[in-house]
Amino acid sequence: MDVDNTICNLNVELLRRYNVSLESYPSPELPEGFFATAQGMEVLEQAEPLPGAVETLHILSGKGCEIFYITTRPPLAIGLTRKWLESRNFPRGAINFVPRGRKASFAGALGIELFFEDDPSEAVELARVVLWVLVPAWPYNKGARAAGMTRFASWATLQPWIRDLFRFSQAK
Repeated sequence: MDVDNTICNLNVELLRRYNVSLESYPSPELPEGFFATAQGMEVLEQAEPLPGAVETLHILSGKGCEIFYITTRPPLAIGLTRKWLESRNFPRGAINFVPRGRKASFAGALGIELFFEDDPSEAVELARVVLWVLVPAWPYNKGARAAGMTRFASWATLQPWIRDLFRFSQAK
């Protein structure tokens, strides 16, 4: 489970403060290392959850799924990230910081079957090792395609799919 722009609406905060483009990823308007700066950390802290993300993850957690938050945030954001997740009532889960381009190998090693990811290149790589990759629809990831990858418009639209998935798996 990715964090930024997957469960955390970082894009709205970046648009509000810096008027960044959502057509390419990562945003060319932000300097490399931006999120390790005081300004970047403030943006991470102030961003709100995407509607329905908390509830959907609680459904998954309630069905016995182990939650792993796997992010490319700078590791110095561990305290901020933990506090952000807790204060917004996300289910408990391990928080893992990995460099960009390494999520697929990390997810494969953990045996993850369902992954939520907005970064188009990460999503395509994850689709090689994860059964389902669910991609929140942003302009920058509209061209990303791979078997097992599905874009979704909102977290609320996923809830019936998740309930059906578990109903089907329990019927086996």
